[in-house]
Amino acid sequence: MLIEYIGLPGSGKSSLEKAISQKLNSKDLQVISRNEAVDLLCASIFPISRGGNVIFRKISSGLYKVLLYVDTLLGLYTYTIPLDFFIPHRTRAAMRIAEDIRLYKFSSSEIFSKSYLLLSEGILHHLSALHFWRSPYNHEYYFRVPEEIKNLLTATKTVVVYIELSAENASLRLQRRGRPKFWPRHLETKVILNGFEKVISATLVGLEKDLEDKVLCLKGDHPDLTWQKEATYLLNALVQKKRKGI
Repeated sequence: MLIEYIGLPGSGKSSLEKAISQKLNSKDLQVISRNEAVDLLCASIFPISRGGNVIFRKISSGLYKVLLYVDTLLGLYTYTIPLDFFIPHRTRAAMRIAEDIRLYKFSSSEIFSKSYLLLSEGILHHLSALHFWRSPYNHEYYFRVPEEIKNLLTATKTVVVYIELSAENASLRLQRRGRPKFWPRHLETKVILNGFEKVISATLVGLEKDLEDKVLCLKGDHPDLTWQKEATYLLNALVQKKRKGI
């Protein structure tokens, strides 16, 4: 099963991923992180392992980046547009989408049949981010998840966890840890969070109609959440969905 999180920057996606990972491990359930999944993916594609020898790891990592860039080019007019390749934060989001697509398909392999693959940010989050960065000042967001992505979510055992935390509370959390370094300096945090909030809502509205059984919502009401209580609820929900084969 693959679990991806979607929510505002600073909403606590990484904190929740860590909390649920600990709870899954405490139940002797196997957990695989994004980095571990990427290592397994590379090992299945390239004869050169990303682990072990430093030189081999650099070669494998380099080949993998080239592969993702090619995948991103092939995604042109499906989830990318030409200008995405000339603006760093948009290129970053587009290449993350390319990686997500490979990981989602790879998650259907036998190696993941009894494990939980956790992605603190998944394909829906990266699609939302890419759409936002294209027009950060446009608050009339109309965004539809591409059918290819919907089909991918339907075909895989994926659960989307939406972390609903207000832009105000997310901003307070970001003040403590600092803004992501790749964010453009000329954009205020408030503008980014408000824009993200709208585009994520637009993303989820489209999903609720087609993939309602794959979406779980966790709501936070203050900036000091550790997500421990919510992780317990999520653990039970994930185990039930895995039993049902979702």
